[in-house]
Amino acid sequence: MKRVFGADYDPNTLTVAQFAAGARKWAKGVISVEPSQRTFGEIKRQVDGSFMAVDLINLINIATGFPGAAFGAKSTPLVMKATELLGIESQCNWDIATLNEVQAKFNLTTNKTFRKVFPFI
Repeated sequence: MKRVFGADYDPNTLTVAQFAAGARKWAKGVISVEPSQRTFGEIKRQVDGSFMAVDLINLINIATGFPGAAFGAKSTPLVMKATELLGIESQCNWDIATLNEVQAKFNLTTNKTFRKVFPFI
């Protein structure tokens, strides 16, 4: 993250504008490399252009071994703060209502918990 956002990167104070600028910088770097030549993290390609299966398995294990957050309010991991703010900002700009806002508009009972909406989870 410091490579993209700078040495003084602090997710607690990262603004949406700083996040967008960093994301653009990162994307330009990714797009400039031919897809068949791109690497992921520290995983390097073999001579034939493929990745070693053990490296991919380790990457999947790391990614799924530490879930970002449990479902629920106020459980967004710090690293996803800017992404969440972008989503909230987009929702406001696009005049998108939440499920509870739609239900309230039509005088329906709103959902008090996540499980009320998705009881099978």
